[in-house]
Amino acid sequence: MKYEKMISIIIPVYNSGRYIEQCITSITRQEQDGCEIILVDDGSNDKSRDICERYAQQYEHITLIRKENGGVSSARNAGMDKARGKYIMFIDSDDYLEPIALESIRSIIAGKEYDFVIYNYYTVHGNEKKAASFLNGLYSPKELFRHYDIYIKHMYYNSIFNKLYKKEILDKNGVTFEPGATMGEDLLFNLRYAESVQEIYIYQCPLYNYRSDNQDSLMHKYYSDFNSIQRKLILSEIGYFRKLDIAWNPNFDRAIYMKIIDACKHYLAADLPRDVKKSRVRETLQMFQDIRQGSLSKEKVLIRTSQLFGTGLLIELYVKLKELEAAVRAGKDQVPGGVKGVEECKG
Repeated sequence: MKYEKMISIIIPVYNSGRYIEQCITSITRQEQDGCEIILVDDGSNDKSRDICERYAQQYEHITLIRKENGGVSSARNAGMDKARGKYIMFIDSDDYLEPIALESIRSIIAGKEYDFVIYNYYTVHGNEKKAASFLNGLYSPKELFRHYDIYIKHMYYNSIFNKLYKKEILDKNGVTFEPGATMGEDLLFNLRYAESVQEIYIYQCPLYNYRSDNQDSLMHKYYSDFNSIQRKLILSEIGYFRKLDIAWNPNFDRAIYMKIIDACKHYLAADLPRDVKKSRVRETLQMFQDIRQGSLSKEKVLIRTSQLFGTGLLIELYVKLKELEAAVRAGKDQVPGGVKGVEECKG
């Protein structure tokens, strides 16, 4: 195997027997010259253990790490410790790559060793696949945030599955996943990494399939501390804006509003008594009010949302939140000139 510009593909695995084989074969069916696959079994007790073992025995470039269950962050860190590649990419065990993914990634880094590569992805729900319009080209971190509405909408920093990282930068700056984190760890990881890069290459063609309909995913779990998690994420983003010396703009306000909506929806969708739901939503609104401290926006979304409690009907609140979510997302949805649609990636 050639190790020049080698890519280490890290896949944390925990009870992923339903999907892990599709995940692995989406890689092994491609030209893998210069790639290694690191499977990290995080204490699985289903058939995914045997599947991983079988592939590790079948392919010499697949390494299997077995460890006690410690969560996805510890599994990813274990994979990073073992990685030998110049670049690192992460795949969730319930997702899979497009057939052209590795060839496209190798082509991207063949001409220039970019510090940070972000590529488009499909969202998969049942038999449907949908790709977003994506930026395309080379950006500085500060330039990227000029398109913050596109950034926040299409998970430029909120996910790690559609990215390529330079191991040298990770190691030099001690960038790892926060142990024990179960939510928001991707954003924290990306913000720390982005502080150490000068340029970000964004590729508009979808190379990854993100499965949004897996009910076993952590994204579908209930978190009693959801508010504290969201608070930490917002403060981390604000700290990153300050380091980049970025002036506050309405897009940042809308990003905060989306987090308000997400937190409220999280509690409203949970199997909780009615009065507990109302209390948690009130806590959410107050927490974000405190964070913003009456900042620059004139939209008064917080006040309007708070007034909904006058009805005392949670279902009406949920409907209003859905309407608010649509309005916020549609606020400035014009696509910048550098964005290309997925249809331009075909052929």
